[in-house]
Amino acid sequence: MGKKSKRRGGNRSQTSHQTRTRGISTVNTRDEFQQIERAVKSLFEDSYAMICKALLFSQGRVKLSKIISLLEANKDMLVKNHPDYYRTTNICAYEKIANLEVRRRNFQAVIPIYKFCDSIVIESHVLMTDKLYLLFCLALMVTGKKDSYLATEAALKNVHDIHSVDELDPSKPHLHSIKAHLASLGPHWHMFLVELRRTKKWDEALDLTNKFGRYIEESKYCGLSFMLAVTYLERYRVEARKRPKDERNKMTASLYKYIFSKINESCEKEETDEVFQQPFMILVLAQWAYLNHHGSGELGLSCKDAAIDLVLQYMEALYAQNAAMMSCIGCLQKSTTADPLLVCSGCRAVCYCCIDHQRSSWEKELDMGVGIGHKMLCPLHKAFRKMKLAYEGNKGNVDGYVARFQNECERFLSDNLGLKDLCFPQEFVDEHGMQSMHHNAKW
Repeated sequence: MGKKSKRRGGNRSQTSHQTRTRGISTVNTRDEFQQIERAVKSLFEDSYAMICKALLFSQGRVKLSKIISLLEANKDMLVKNHPDYYRTTNICAYEKIANLEVRRRNFQAVIPIYKFCDSIVIESHVLMTDKLYLLFCLALMVTGKKDSYLATEAALKNVHDIHSVDELDPSKPHLHSIKAHLASLGPHWHMFLVELRRTKKWDEALDLTNKFGRYIEESKYCGLSFMLAVTYLERYRVEARKRPKDERNKMTASLYKYIFSKINESCEKEETDEVFQQPFMILVLAQWAYLNHHGSGELGLSCKDAAIDLVLQYMEALYAQNAAMMSCIGCLQKSTTADPLLVCSGCRAVCYCCIDHQRSSWEKELDMGVGIGHKMLCPLHKAFRKMKLAYEGNKGNVDGYVARFQNECERFLSDNLGLKDLCFPQEFVDEHGMQSMHHNAKW
Protein backbone atom coordinates (compact mmCIF):
# COMPACT_ATOMS: atom_id res chain seq x y z
CA MET A 1 0.00 0.00 0.00
CA GLY A 2 2.81 2.33 0.84
CA LYS A 3 4.48 1.72 -2.45
CA LYS A 4 1.26 2.28 -4.37
CA SER A 5 0.61 5.51 -2.50
CA LYS A 6 4.15 6.64 -3.21
CA ARG A 7 3.70 5.82 -6.86
CA ARG A 8 0.47 7.79 -7.02
CA GLY A 9 2.13 10.76 -5.39
CA GLY A 10 4.95 10.59 -7.90
CA ASN A 11 2.48 10.66 -10.78
CA ARG A 12 0.75 13.69 -9.35
CA SER A 13 4.05 15.48 -8.93
CA GLN A 14 5.09 14.66 -12.50
CA THR A 15 1.75 15.76 -13.94
CA SER A 16 1.87 19.01 -11.99
CA HIS A 17 5.42 19.67 -13.26
CA GLN A 18 4.33 19.06 -16.89
CA THR A 19 1.40 21.44 -16.49
CA ARG A 20 3.64 24.17 -15.13
CA THR A 21 6.14 23.63 -17.97
CA ARG A 22 3.44 23.87 -20.61
CA GLY A 23 2.07 27.00 -18.98
CA ILE A 24 5.46 28.72 -19.01
CA SER A 25 5.99 27.67 -22.65
CA THR A 26 2.60 29.07 -23.66
CA VAL A 27 3.26 32.39 -21.97
CA ASN A 28 6.69 32.70 -23.58
CA THR A 29 5.30 31.87 -27.01
CA ARG A 30 2.56 34.46 -26.63
CA ASP A 31 5.04 37.14 -25.57
CA GLU A 32 7.35 36.23 -28.43
CA PHE A 33 4.52 36.48 -30.95
CA GLN A 34 3.47 39.90 -29.63
CA GLN A 35 7.06 41.13 -29.97
CA ILE A 36 7.18 39.86 -33.56
CA GLU A 37 3.81 41.44 -34.30
CA ARG A 38 4.96 44.83 -32.98
CA ALA A 39 8.24 44.66 -34.89
CA VAL A 40 6.47 43.76 -38.15
CA LYS A 41 3.95 46.57 -37.72
CA SER A 42 6.76 49.09 -37.10
CA LEU A 43 8.68 47.88 -40.18
CA PHE A 44 5.56 48.14 -42.36
CA GLU A 45 4.99 51.72 -41.16
CA ASP A 46 8.62 52.63 -41.86
CA SER A 47 8.51 51.10 -45.34
CA TYR A 48 5.29 52.99 -46.14
CA ALA A 49 6.85 56.29 -45.05
CA MET A 50 9.93 55.67 -47.17
CA ILE A 51 8.20 54.35 -50.30
CA CYS A 52 4.98 56.38 -50.49
CA LYS A 53 5.98 59.64 -48.81
CA ALA A 54 9.73 60.06 -49.19
CA LEU A 55 10.03 58.06 -52.47
CA LEU A 56 13.09 56.28 -51.10
CA PHE A 57 12.44 52.90 -52.68
CA SER A 58 15.76 51.21 -51.89
CA GLN A 59 15.48 51.98 -48.17
CA GLY A 60 11.83 50.91 -48.17
CA ARG A 61 12.76 47.60 -49.76
CA VAL A 62 15.34 46.99 -47.01
CA LYS A 63 12.60 47.37 -44.38
CA LEU A 64 10.36 44.90 -46.25
CA SER A 65 13.24 42.44 -46.52
CA LYS A 66 13.68 42.65 -42.74
CA ILE A 67 10.04 41.60 -42.34
CA ILE A 68 10.65 38.54 -44.52
CA SER A 69 13.80 37.66 -42.54
CA LEU A 70 11.96 38.05 -39.23
CA LEU A 71 9.17 35.74 -40.37
CA GLU A 72 11.64 33.13 -41.64
CA ALA A 73 13.68 33.23 -38.42
CA ASN A 74 10.52 32.39 -36.44
CA LYS A 75 8.88 30.21 -39.06
CA ASP A 76 8.47 27.06 -36.94
CA MET A 77 6.74 28.87 -34.10
CA LEU A 78 4.54 30.96 -36.40
CA VAL A 79 3.49 28.08 -38.65
CA LYS A 80 2.60 25.99 -35.60
CA ASN A 81 0.72 28.60 -33.55
CA HIS A 82 -0.20 31.42 -35.97
CA PRO A 83 -0.25 29.97 -39.51
CA ASP A 84 -2.64 32.55 -41.00
CA TYR A 85 -0.58 35.44 -39.66
CA TYR A 86 2.58 33.90 -41.16
CA ARG A 87 0.94 33.50 -44.57
CA THR A 88 -0.88 36.84 -44.81
CA THR A 89 2.11 38.86 -43.58
CA ASN A 90 4.42 37.13 -46.04
CA ILE A 91 2.02 37.81 -48.91
CA CYS A 92 1.56 41.46 -47.88
CA ALA A 93 5.33 42.07 -47.69
CA TYR A 94 6.08 40.22 -50.92
CA GLU A 95 3.29 42.11 -52.74
CA LYS A 96 4.94 45.40 -51.86
CA ILE A 97 8.36 44.07 -52.92
CA ALA A 98 6.88 42.86 -56.23
CA ASN A 99 5.38 46.31 -56.78
CA LEU A 100 8.82 47.88 -56.29
CA GLU A 101 10.38 45.38 -58.71
CA VAL A 102 7.79 46.27 -61.35
CA ARG A 103 8.44 49.96 -60.78
CA ARG A 104 12.12 49.26 -61.45
CA ARG A 105 11.10 47.12 -64.44
CA ASN A 106 12.70 44.04 -62.90
CA PHE A 107 9.82 41.80 -63.98
CA GLN A 108 11.86 38.61 -63.79
CA ALA A 109 12.01 38.90 -59.99
CA VAL A 110 8.20 38.96 -59.67
CA ILE A 111 7.69 35.39 -60.93
CA PRO A 112 9.50 33.54 -58.07
CA ILE A 113 7.86 35.89 -55.55
CA TYR A 114 4.40 34.86 -56.76
CA LYS A 115 5.30 31.16 -56.86
CA PHE A 116 6.54 31.26 -53.26
CA CYS A 117 3.38 33.03 -52.07
CA ASP A 118 1.26 30.58 -54.03
CA SER A 119 3.03 27.68 -52.30
CA ILE A 120 2.28 28.95 -48.79
CA VAL A 121 -1.44 29.53 -49.40
CA ILE A 122 -2.08 26.01 -50.71
CA GLU A 123 -4.42 24.03 -48.42
CA SER A 124 -5.33 27.13 -46.44
CA HIS A 125 -8.17 29.61 -46.55
CA VAL A 126 -5.76 32.53 -47.04
CA LEU A 127 -6.25 34.09 -50.48
CA MET A 128 -3.71 35.53 -52.88
CA THR A 129 -4.05 39.29 -53.26
CA ASP A 130 -5.38 40.72 -56.52
CA LYS A 131 -2.43 43.09 -56.89
CA LEU A 132 0.17 40.34 -56.61
CA TYR A 133 -1.74 38.23 -59.12
CA LEU A 134 -1.92 41.12 -61.57
CA LEU A 135 1.80 41.85 -61.17
CA PHE A 136 2.59 38.17 -61.79
CA CYS A 137 0.54 38.11 -65.00
CA LEU A 138 2.16 41.36 -66.10
CA ALA A 139 5.60 39.82 -65.49
CA LEU A 140 4.63 36.79 -67.59
CA MET A 141 3.56 39.11 -70.39
CA VAL A 142 6.67 41.31 -70.37
CA THR A 143 9.15 38.43 -70.05
CA GLY A 144 7.49 36.60 -72.95
CA LYS A 145 6.50 33.56 -70.88
CA LYS A 146 2.90 33.98 -71.96
CA ASP A 147 1.22 35.62 -74.92
CA SER A 148 0.77 39.28 -74.04
CA TYR A 149 -2.93 39.60 -74.76
CA LEU A 150 -3.82 36.21 -73.28
CA ALA A 151 -1.99 37.23 -70.10
CA THR A 152 -3.82 40.55 -70.05
CA GLU A 153 -7.27 39.08 -70.57
CA ALA A 154 -6.69 36.21 -68.15
CA ALA A 155 -5.50 38.50 -65.36
CA LEU A 156 -8.11 41.22 -65.70
CA LYS A 157 -11.02 38.88 -66.37
CA ASN A 158 -10.09 36.77 -63.35
CA VAL A 159 -10.08 39.80 -61.03
CA HIS A 160 -13.28 41.11 -62.61
CA ASP A 161 -15.11 37.78 -62.25
CA ILE A 162 -14.05 37.31 -58.62
CA HIS A 163 -15.57 40.66 -57.68
CA SER A 164 -18.42 40.79 -60.20
CA VAL A 165 -21.73 41.92 -58.71
CA ASP A 166 -25.07 43.02 -60.07
CA GLU A 167 -24.80 46.80 -59.94
CA LEU A 168 -28.56 47.09 -60.25
CA ASP A 169 -29.18 45.23 -57.00
CA PRO A 170 -29.35 47.82 -54.20
CA SER A 171 -29.65 45.07 -51.57
CA LYS A 172 -25.90 44.39 -51.70
CA PRO A 173 -24.27 46.73 -49.18
CA HIS A 174 -20.74 45.65 -50.12
CA LEU A 175 -21.14 46.93 -53.69
CA HIS A 176 -19.45 50.27 -52.97
CA SER A 177 -16.42 48.64 -51.33
CA ILE A 178 -16.01 46.22 -54.25
CA LYS A 179 -16.14 49.05 -56.80
CA ALA A 180 -13.65 51.02 -54.71
CA HIS A 181 -11.34 47.99 -54.62
CA LEU A 182 -11.49 47.57 -58.40
CA ALA A 183 -10.81 51.29 -58.82
CA SER A 184 -7.80 51.02 -56.50
CA LEU A 185 -6.35 48.48 -58.94
CA GLY A 186 -6.66 51.02 -61.77
CA PRO A 187 -2.93 51.95 -61.96
CA HIS A 188 -2.02 48.25 -62.02
CA TRP A 189 -4.49 47.60 -64.84
CA HIS A 190 -3.03 50.60 -66.66
CA MET A 191 0.39 48.87 -66.64
CA PHE A 192 -1.00 46.25 -69.02
CA LEU A 193 -2.15 48.99 -71.39
CA VAL A 194 1.29 50.63 -71.24
CA GLU A 195 3.06 47.38 -72.10
CA LEU A 196 0.70 46.70 -75.01
CA ARG A 197 1.53 50.14 -76.42
CA ARG A 198 5.25 49.56 -75.91
CA THR A 199 5.04 46.38 -78.02
CA LYS A 200 2.85 48.11 -80.65
CA LYS A 201 -0.13 45.82 -80.09
CA TRP A 202 -2.60 48.54 -80.94
CA ASP A 203 -5.75 46.44 -81.44
CA GLU A 204 -5.22 44.63 -78.16
CA ALA A 205 -4.63 47.94 -76.37
CA LEU A 206 -7.88 49.36 -77.74
CA ASP A 207 -9.78 46.18 -76.87
CA LEU A 208 -8.40 46.25 -73.33
CA THR A 209 -9.40 49.90 -72.91
CA ASN A 210 -12.96 49.26 -74.10
CA LYS A 211 -13.36 46.23 -71.80
CA PHE A 212 -11.66 47.36 -68.60
CA GLY A 213 -10.84 51.04 -69.06
CA ARG A 214 -13.62 52.18 -66.75
CA TYR A 215 -11.71 50.81 -63.74
CA ILE A 216 -8.64 52.85 -64.71
CA GLU A 217 -10.91 55.87 -65.16
CA GLU A 218 -12.52 55.35 -61.74
CA SER A 219 -9.05 55.39 -60.16
CA LYS A 220 -8.74 59.04 -61.36
CA TYR A 221 -5.48 58.08 -63.10
CA CYS A 222 -6.59 58.72 -66.67
CA GLY A 223 -9.90 59.21 -68.50
CA LEU A 224 -11.25 56.50 -70.81
CA SER A 225 -11.48 58.84 -73.79
CA PHE A 226 -7.93 60.03 -73.28
CA MET A 227 -6.62 56.45 -73.13
CA LEU A 228 -8.24 55.71 -76.47
CA ALA A 229 -6.95 58.99 -77.93
CA VAL A 230 -3.37 58.27 -76.81
CA THR A 231 -3.43 54.81 -78.40
CA TYR A 232 -4.96 56.00 -81.67
CA LEU A 233 -2.63 58.97 -81.91
CA GLU A 234 0.46 56.89 -81.17
CA ARG A 235 -0.65 54.28 -83.69
CA TYR A 236 -1.09 56.96 -86.33
CA ARG A 237 2.28 58.54 -85.56
CA VAL A 238 4.15 55.23 -85.67
CA GLU A 239 2.31 53.37 -88.43
CA ALA A 240 1.30 56.12 -90.90
CA ARG A 241 4.86 57.01 -91.85
CA LYS A 242 5.38 53.44 -93.08
CA ARG A 243 2.47 53.66 -95.53
CA PRO A 244 2.51 55.02 -99.07
CA LYS A 245 1.01 58.49 -99.38
CA ASP A 246 -2.33 57.33 -100.82
CA GLU A 247 -2.79 54.79 -97.98
CA ARG A 248 -1.73 57.39 -95.46
CA ASN A 249 -4.44 59.75 -96.72
CA LYS A 250 -7.04 56.99 -96.32
CA MET A 251 -5.77 56.33 -92.81
CA THR A 252 -6.00 60.05 -92.06
CA ALA A 253 -9.58 60.22 -93.32
CA SER A 254 -10.71 57.19 -91.33
CA LEU A 255 -9.05 58.17 -88.06
CA TYR A 256 -9.33 61.95 -88.07
CA LYS A 257 -12.93 62.22 -86.92
CA TYR A 258 -12.51 59.55 -84.29
CA ILE A 259 -9.30 60.92 -82.80
CA PHE A 260 -10.74 64.43 -82.88
CA SER A 261 -13.92 63.34 -81.09
CA LYS A 262 -11.95 61.49 -78.39
CA ILE A 263 -9.58 64.43 -77.82
CA ASN A 264 -12.49 66.84 -77.45
CA GLU A 265 -14.50 64.37 -75.38
CA SER A 266 -11.62 63.91 -72.96
CA CYS A 267 -11.16 67.68 -72.65
CA GLU A 268 -14.86 68.11 -71.96
CA LYS A 269 -14.89 65.41 -69.26
CA GLU A 270 -11.63 66.39 -67.55
CA GLU A 271 -11.25 69.56 -65.54
CA THR A 272 -8.77 72.03 -67.06
CA ASP A 273 -6.43 71.88 -64.07
CA GLU A 274 -6.46 68.06 -64.10
CA VAL A 275 -5.53 67.89 -67.78
CA PHE A 276 -2.71 70.39 -67.51
CA GLN A 277 -1.20 68.77 -64.41
CA GLN A 278 -0.56 65.48 -66.22
CA PRO A 279 2.52 65.85 -68.47
CA PHE A 280 1.58 63.04 -70.87
CA MET A 281 -1.88 64.54 -71.43
CA ILE A 282 -0.35 67.91 -72.31
CA LEU A 283 2.00 66.23 -74.79
CA VAL A 284 -0.93 64.50 -76.49
CA LEU A 285 -2.67 67.85 -76.91
CA ALA A 286 0.54 69.38 -78.26
CA GLN A 287 0.83 66.68 -80.92
CA TRP A 288 -2.81 67.09 -81.85
CA ALA A 289 -2.51 70.86 -82.24
CA TYR A 290 0.60 70.49 -84.43
CA LEU A 291 -1.05 67.85 -86.63
CA ASN A 292 -3.79 70.41 -87.34
CA HIS A 293 -1.54 73.39 -88.09
CA HIS A 294 -2.01 73.11 -91.87
CA GLY A 295 -5.38 74.77 -91.55
CA SER A 296 -5.93 77.85 -93.68
CA GLY A 297 -5.02 81.37 -92.57
CA GLU A 298 -4.92 82.30 -88.92
CA LEU A 299 -6.34 78.91 -87.92
CA GLY A 300 -3.12 77.15 -88.90
CA LEU A 301 -0.88 79.74 -87.24
CA SER A 302 -2.85 79.61 -84.00
CA CYS A 303 -2.60 75.80 -83.90
CA LYS A 304 1.16 75.97 -84.38
CA ASP A 305 1.54 78.55 -81.61
CA ALA A 306 -0.72 76.47 -79.37
CA ALA A 307 1.44 73.37 -80.00
CA ILE A 308 4.64 75.19 -79.00
CA ASP A 309 2.96 76.68 -75.92
CA LEU A 310 1.70 73.21 -74.91
CA VAL A 311 5.23 71.78 -75.17
CA LEU A 312 6.36 74.55 -72.80
CA GLN A 313 3.55 73.61 -70.40
CA TYR A 314 4.57 69.96 -70.73
CA MET A 315 8.12 70.76 -69.63
CA GLU A 316 6.91 72.90 -66.72
CA ALA A 317 4.51 70.17 -65.55
CA LEU A 318 7.24 67.55 -65.86
CA TYR A 319 9.62 69.59 -63.71
CA ALA A 320 6.88 70.32 -61.15
CA GLN A 321 5.90 66.65 -60.92
CA ASN A 322 9.49 65.46 -60.69
CA ALA A 323 10.68 67.97 -58.07
CA ALA A 324 12.92 69.97 -60.42
CA MET A 325 14.40 66.78 -61.88
CA MET A 326 15.89 65.57 -58.60
CA SER A 327 14.22 62.15 -58.98
CA CYS A 328 14.57 59.26 -61.42
CA ILE A 329 12.55 60.05 -64.55
CA GLY A 330 11.59 56.38 -64.75
CA CYS A 331 10.34 55.52 -61.26
CA LEU A 332 10.57 58.80 -59.27
CA GLN A 333 13.17 57.33 -56.86
CA LYS A 334 14.74 60.27 -55.03
CA SER A 335 18.47 60.85 -54.81
CA THR A 336 20.19 60.09 -51.51
CA THR A 337 23.78 59.99 -50.29
CA ALA A 338 23.67 56.20 -50.34
CA ASP A 339 21.93 56.03 -53.74
CA PRO A 340 23.01 59.01 -55.89
CA LEU A 341 21.28 59.40 -59.23
CA LEU A 342 22.87 59.24 -62.67
CA VAL A 343 22.59 62.46 -64.70
CA CYS A 344 22.13 62.53 -68.48
CA SER A 345 25.33 63.96 -69.98
CA GLY A 346 23.42 65.44 -72.91
CA CYS A 347 20.87 67.69 -71.24
CA ARG A 348 22.25 67.72 -67.66
CA ALA A 349 18.65 67.81 -66.47
CA VAL A 350 17.19 64.29 -66.40
CA CYS A 351 18.28 61.77 -63.76
CA TYR A 352 18.08 58.00 -63.46
CA CYS A 353 18.36 55.65 -60.50
CA CYS A 354 20.05 52.93 -62.57
CA ILE A 355 21.47 52.24 -66.00
CA ASP A 356 18.50 49.97 -66.81
CA HIS A 357 16.04 52.86 -66.47
CA GLN A 358 18.24 55.02 -68.67
CA ARG A 359 18.29 52.36 -71.38
CA SER A 360 14.60 51.49 -71.16
CA SER A 361 13.49 55.14 -71.32
CA TRP A 362 15.80 56.08 -74.20
CA GLU A 363 13.46 54.86 -76.95
CA LYS A 364 10.09 54.73 -75.15
CA GLU A 365 8.36 56.65 -72.41
CA LEU A 366 8.13 54.47 -69.30
CA ASP A 367 4.96 56.06 -67.94
CA MET A 368 2.68 55.70 -70.99
CA GLY A 369 4.50 53.13 -73.09
CA VAL A 370 4.56 55.40 -76.15
CA GLY A 371 7.56 55.86 -78.45
CA ILE A 372 8.60 59.24 -77.07
CA GLY A 373 11.74 58.38 -75.18
CA HIS A 374 14.50 60.61 -73.86
CA LYS A 375 16.31 60.30 -77.18
CA MET A 376 13.70 62.69 -78.62
CA LEU A 377 13.32 64.81 -75.50
CA CYS A 378 17.00 65.32 -74.61
CA PRO A 379 17.56 68.46 -76.78
CA LEU A 380 14.28 69.88 -75.48
CA HIS A 381 15.36 69.39 -71.86
CA LYS A 382 18.70 71.05 -72.60
CA ALA A 383 17.08 74.14 -74.16
CA PHE A 384 14.50 74.38 -71.37
CA ARG A 385 17.16 74.09 -68.64
CA LYS A 386 19.23 76.90 -70.19
CA MET A 387 16.16 79.11 -70.56
CA LYS A 388 15.19 78.43 -66.94
CA LEU A 389 18.71 79.27 -65.72
CA ALA A 390 18.66 82.49 -67.78
CA TYR A 391 15.41 83.57 -66.09
CA GLU A 392 16.65 82.67 -62.61
CA GLY A 393 20.02 84.35 -63.11
CA ASN A 394 18.52 87.50 -64.71
CA LYS A 395 20.81 87.14 -67.70
CA GLY A 396 20.58 89.85 -70.33
CA ASN A 397 19.97 87.52 -73.28
CA VAL A 398 16.79 85.89 -71.94
CA ASP A 399 14.92 86.54 -75.21
CA GLY A 400 17.60 84.64 -77.10
CA TYR A 401 17.19 81.59 -74.85
CA VAL A 402 13.40 81.79 -75.24
CA ALA A 403 13.72 81.89 -79.03
CA ARG A 404 16.06 78.89 -78.98
CA PHE A 405 13.63 76.93 -76.83
CA GLN A 406 10.72 77.74 -79.15
CA ASN A 407 12.76 76.60 -82.15
CA GLU A 408 13.61 73.41 -80.30
CA CYS A 409 9.91 72.85 -79.55
CA GLU A 410 9.04 73.05 -83.24
CA ARG A 411 11.98 70.78 -84.14
CA PHE A 412 10.82 68.30 -81.52
CA LEU A 413 7.32 68.16 -82.99
CA SER A 414 8.22 68.20 -86.66
CA ASP A 415 11.48 66.21 -86.83
CA ASN A 416 11.98 64.27 -83.58
CA LEU A 417 8.39 63.05 -83.42
CA GLY A 418 8.21 62.93 -87.22
CA LEU A 419 4.93 64.84 -87.46
CA LYS A 420 6.13 67.06 -90.31
CA ASP A 421 4.95 64.63 -92.98
CA LEU A 422 1.93 63.39 -91.03
CA CYS A 423 0.01 66.64 -90.53
CA PHE A 424 -3.61 66.46 -91.56
CA PRO A 425 -4.42 68.00 -94.96
CA GLN A 426 -5.93 71.47 -95.00
CA GLU A 427 -9.32 70.26 -96.21
CA PHE A 428 -9.72 67.97 -93.20
CA VAL A 429 -8.70 70.67 -90.76
CA ASP A 430 -10.97 73.30 -92.31
CA GLU A 431 -13.93 70.94 -92.64
CA HIS A 432 -13.92 68.93 -89.43
CA GLY A 433 -13.78 71.48 -86.76
CA MET A 434 -10.49 72.84 -85.53
CA GLN A 435 -12.54 76.01 -85.36
CA SER A 436 -14.61 74.37 -82.64
CA MET A 437 -11.47 74.32 -80.52
CA HIS A 438 -11.59 78.11 -80.49
CA HIS A 439 -14.86 77.76 -78.60
CA ASN A 440 -13.18 75.49 -76.06
CA ALA A 441 -11.47 77.50 -73.34
CA LYS A 442 -9.04 74.65 -72.70
CA TRP A 443 -7.45 75.31 -76.09
